[in-house]
Amino acid sequence: MNDSSIDVSYQVNRQKIIFTGDIYVGKTSIINVLMGQKFNNDYEASIGVDFFSKTIKYKGKIIKLQIWDSAGQEKFRSLIPNYIRGSSLVFIVYDISNKKSFNNVNSWVNFVNNIENSNIVIVGNKIDLENKREVTYEEGKKYCEENNFDFFEVSAKNDINLNTMLFNSVDSLPFFNSINADGSSKEQ
Repeated sequence: MNDSSIDVSYQVNRQKIIFTGDIYVGKTSIINVLMGQKFNNDYEASIGVDFFSKTIKYKGKIIKLQIWDSAGQEKFRSLIPNYIRGSSLVFIVYDISNKKSFNNVNSWVNFVNNIENSNIVIVGNKIDLENKREVTYEEGKKYCEENNFDFFEVSAKNDINLNTMLFNSVDSLPFFNSINADGSSKEQ
């Protein structure tokens, strides 16, 4: 088989995204539910970084997402820059029932911005814990408006707003309007 017989017209557009934030905010749970798994109440902290792949079709376009799940423990923070590099999108997650995790969002934003110029999305998780809320929707929204970030509140446990968060965030990326319906780049 020679090179002229290989069809290179179809190339799936790949985008690297990473979920980061403090430990116990639900990053892994969000990813697991996005990947089609059931929510698991038995939590085990992520160690280092995990990788997932998901192909989505949105607005008639095919995009392959390389999803990276970073551990929130301080001892693993030195590993995270390697995974943030080259990311199109970084989801910084906090727990709406844990004010400290929200107070640390700005630290995570600075951490990411010192590594890569990625689109940042702030995600308040665990809206199913409304009765334990320590961070109001308005606080999250105000922070994001002041810093020009997209903002979503979600519940991994009840699968609320997860697909909206993912698809709207992908749709806002600069590359989205430059790909064809089959996932190939219009510049090819």
